[in-house]
Amino acid sequence: MQGLMMISMKKIKSEKIQAAIIIPKNFGKDVSEMKAPKTILLVNETNIVIGNNALSYGSTILNTLNAKIQLNVLEGNNMMPYLAQQSVSSLSFTERILYDPQLCYGKYLIYGLIAILIQQTYLAVVIPILITEKSNLVKIKLRSKKGIKKMAVVCLRILLSIVFAYIGFILCLYCAGKYFNMPLRGTLINYFRIMTMFIMDLTGVAFVLSFIFNKVPDFNRFSMCLSVPTFLTAGYSWPGYMMPGGFSRIVETLWPVIYAADPLRVISLKGSNMDFLRPYIQQGIHYALVWIPIGILLYLIKIVVLKYMYKKFLNTQKEAA
Repeated sequence: MQGLMMISMKKIKSEKIQAAIIIPKNFGKDVSEMKAPKTILLVNETNIVIGNNALSYGSTILNTLNAKIQLNVLEGNNMMPYLAQQSVSSLSFTERILYDPQLCYGKYLIYGLIAILIQQTYLAVVIPILITEKSNLVKIKLRSKKGIKKMAVVCLRILLSIVFAYIGFILCLYCAGKYFNMPLRGTLINYFRIMTMFIMDLTGVAFVLSFIFNKVPDFNRFSMCLSVPTFLTAGYSWPGYMMPGGFSRIVETLWPVIYAADPLRVISLKGSNMDFLRPYIQQGIHYALVWIPIGILLYLIKIVVLKYMYKKFLNTQKEAA
C-alpha cells in the first residue's frame, strides 16, 4: 500500500497523472473477511478545475464500489438479493450539474476576461485623452469660447470612446458565442444595463487617474499592472465571502469591475432576470454617483493648479528676460 502510494505521488508530481485510486493488494480477501479494507484517493489540486473534476469522479467510483461491497455482504448473510439491493439503495440520488455540466474552465473565466478587456481598452483610450487635453486646457481660459469649445471636444471624444466600448463589448460576446461556444442566455437589455453601469463607473475612474498622472507613459506603465489584481478581486477566483473582514468592502469602494464581471457570467450561463441584476446595478450606480463628481472635481482642481503654476512660470520667464 505504501509503495503504491509513493509511486502514485511520483507520477502526480511529474504530471503523468492527475489522480489515483489506490486499492490494497488483499482488498477482495479483506472484504470477504469483513476487515473493512481502506482505499486512498490521491488528487492533484494545483489546478483546481481539473483536480475538482478528478475528485468528483473518484468519489463516484468509490461510492459505487462501496455500495457493491455492501450488497455482497448482505447477500452473503442470507439476505434476499432484492431486499439487499433495497437496503443498500434506500437513499438513491441522481447527480445533475446545471448550466455547465462539463465544468469547463473557459466558461468560468471568459466572461470575467471580457469585463477586464473592456476595462483595459476603455481606460487606455479615455485616460490619455484626458491627460493630453489637461495640458492643453492649462494654456487657455476655461470660460472663454475657446475653452468651452475645447471642453466640448473632450466630451465628444469621451462619448465616441463609449460608443466604441459598446461595439467592442458586442464583438466580444459575438466571438465568445460563435468561436468558443460560450452560452449567451442573457437578454440584450440586461447586457446593455451591465455595460452602461460599468462604463459609467470606469469614466469616474478615468477622471481620478487622469488627476493622478500627468504623462501618458506613466499611466501606461500603471495600466499594465492593473488587469491582474482587478481580475483577482472581481469575485471570481477569490469570492467576496472568502476575503478578510472589510476587504471586500474596500474593493467595492475602490474598483468597479466587481459589479460587472460576476453578473455578466451569471446572466450568460443562467439567463437570470432583473431581480438578480438589481443589487449589482444599484451598487454600480452608487459607485458612479460618488466617483464621477469626485473625479471631475479633482480633474478641474488639477487644471486650476497647473494653470497657476504655468502663469507663475511665465511671469518668472518675463522677469528673467
